[in-house]
Amino acid sequence: MGVRDWFGLGDESKLAQAAGAGDLSLVTSLLATGVNANGICLGVPALYKAVVANHAAIARLLVEAGANPDSPTWTKAVPLVAAVIRGHTSCAALLIEAGASLDVLDRRGDSPLYIAADGGYADIVRLLVLGHANVNLCNATGQSPLFTAALHGYTAIVQDLLAADANYDCANQLGQTPLLAAAMAGRKEVVALLLLAGAKIDHCNDFGHSAVFLAVYKGHVDVVAQLVAASANVNLANDEGCTPLFIAAKRGLRDAVKLLLDAGASTHLSDKSQNTPLLMAANGGYTEIVSLLIAAKADVNQPNQSKDTPLIWAADRGHAPVVQCLLAAKVNANHCNTAGRSALLVAARGGHVPVVELLLVVTADINKADINGETAIYTAARRGHVAVVKLLVAAGANTHLPDKVNPLTIARQNGHHTTVRALLTAQKAQLSALKPPVLCLVKLGRGRYGDVWKSSYLGHTVAIKTMYPSNDAAFLSTLDRAQQLDCPHLARYHGIVHSANGTHRVAIEYVDGGSVRDYLVKLQRRERTSTSTVAVAVAAARGLAALHTAGLEHGRFTASNIFLSTTAVAKLTDYCLDDASLWARTSAPEVLAGSSPTSAADIYAFGLFLVEMETRQAPFPELHDIDVMAGVKQGTLQPQCSASCAPWYRNLVLACVQIDPKRRPTAADVLQCLESNAKLAMPRLGLCTHQEGTRRFLNHVLEPRKTKTTRV
Repeated sequence: MGVRDWFGLGDESKLAQAAGAGDLSLVTSLLATGVNANGICLGVPALYKAVVANHAAIARLLVEAGANPDSPTWTKAVPLVAAVIRGHTSCAALLIEAGASLDVLDRRGDSPLYIAADGGYADIVRLLVLGHANVNLCNATGQSPLFTAALHGYTAIVQDLLAADANYDCANQLGQTPLLAAAMAGRKEVVALLLLAGAKIDHCNDFGHSAVFLAVYKGHVDVVAQLVAASANVNLANDEGCTPLFIAAKRGLRDAVKLLLDAGASTHLSDKSQNTPLLMAANGGYTEIVSLLIAAKADVNQPNQSKDTPLIWAADRGHAPVVQCLLAAKVNANHCNTAGRSALLVAARGGHVPVVELLLVVTADINKADINGETAIYTAARRGHVAVVKLLVAAGANTHLPDKVNPLTIARQNGHHTTVRALLTAQKAQLSALKPPVLCLVKLGRGRYGDVWKSSYLGHTVAIKTMYPSNDAAFLSTLDRAQQLDCPHLARYHGIVHSANGTHRVAIEYVDGGSVRDYLVKLQRRERTSTSTVAVAVAAARGLAALHTAGLEHGRFTASNIFLSTTAVAKLTDYCLDDASLWARTSAPEVLAGSSPTSAADIYAFGLFLVEMETRQAPFPELHDIDVMAGVKQGTLQPQCSASCAPWYRNLVLACVQIDPKRRPTAADVLQCLESNAKLAMPRLGLCTHQEGTRRFLNHVLEPRKTKTTRV
């Protein structure tokens, strides 16, 4: 080759240019005149140009004319690498047949086989394997062709490489094997091939990550299931002490958590900071996972290095459902971390009203101070959380503290004027709300906010219930509207008998027959009763219809809030009082998903009530509240009537518990259905068979209603 050819002026240069341009006629003519087949133009051989342009016929002419299949460019690039990079199978086959070096490396240290495997060129991989290319030749980072094929999920290539005895446990510079790469990338089919070939299932990389760990970390639950089924060790921890269960709980991967627990994952293993899976799930607000871990015997009181417990973290972040779940598991509500802060204190600091309410119910120590002497009411006042301040004051928090930690002082300093007014009222009459000017005669039980008493008010026998709502104005407005209702199936609200410091004592009509829940217990015991369950259902529907007609929602419709009456069969009570945004096992799916409660949510609860009336037990009795709420929210739980239930009754239940609230009937629709089918209900359901029961049923249910017009 002369200087003219190097600069593109000679015949050899013309040959290279013609090869790159695909001019078969000119290439043939030049070769026929004896031009060297290894001709170069500007440092690039004719064969290389033909391969890059995928002119296979010209490449064959050049090879047959004596072109060197390994002739490099001035940058040391060879034709085979160029063909493989571009996926030019015909050119690659020609070069392999011509004896090109199969293990030559490109500038990055990648072999043709690695490049083909990385690009997913299965045909070229097969050609190279058949040509006896080194299947275990790794690149500069230690990655083999099998590794990159596994990473990208090229199943056919993996099969060919395994058939050629590729090392399935060959690790790269970071200790990653093909199995780890496939698990991390979620390549289920490749994982199956590697496991079948005998890959080490419990191998860990240089960071201590196993295949199970990486599959969980990337959220590939199907691969986790695959590895668990192959008996992978689910308790291998990484260098930070994190196990697959820890990661699954931290990331909220419920299905992965269940798989790992079923495979024997330990709930007690912690990371280097002594954080447990339960701590991480509580921190993330993953209620279903918290429930699963508790069911697997996780220690609900196990703290981390800072002595924080799952309850403290959940309270700090305002995860009320998680707090409910932990409290149900008998967690220590008064445990303090190294800073001396309890769950109540951190919840008050964050202004998390529902969490504060829950903790007050379990009698958390309201005046417990941290290492700086700060109490829950101080930290709430400091941040202007007036609703929390009112709750704490009503529950008896001490407001007479030294200036350094005095809630009134800090509220003034920070300009929280509403909080200042609430605290001034409290200091004038600390706890006066708990000493109302009515005589409490008989203790009836305990509600969420305190004891419920039987008393006398304005000539009426009443039940006195304590309330301390987070929003006074809204509560009083709703209560005023509820007082205007005149329906025999609604317990009458006689008014507020006493208010102070954010606490209100409400006088509610005393209903003498006990709750429907107690009535159903009697039926379970086969005790004789004279009240028809259908009559109760009709009465409850009438009460609910009256509420909805007035534009009000019950908010807490359950069998415990329906009381039997000797004058009206049954009456609804506790309507419009409790915060319906707090979740319960009777909450509708949309409420559990975060929507505000509506009349449609009441209808959903009514459907559950109908099931309870017919089966004589609450739906899903074998499940924990948290599991019920999780299933309802996901739409996987559907309440079921008994096999002997009347079809009309079953259809009514199904209509009430529709997932879509827009598809549920109105209270008026429910009432009409119950009344129109009432005459058939007793013999079909077998709910009341003796003469007295039949007479009472007909008198209370089938006679024309004598209710007055609802006043709003």
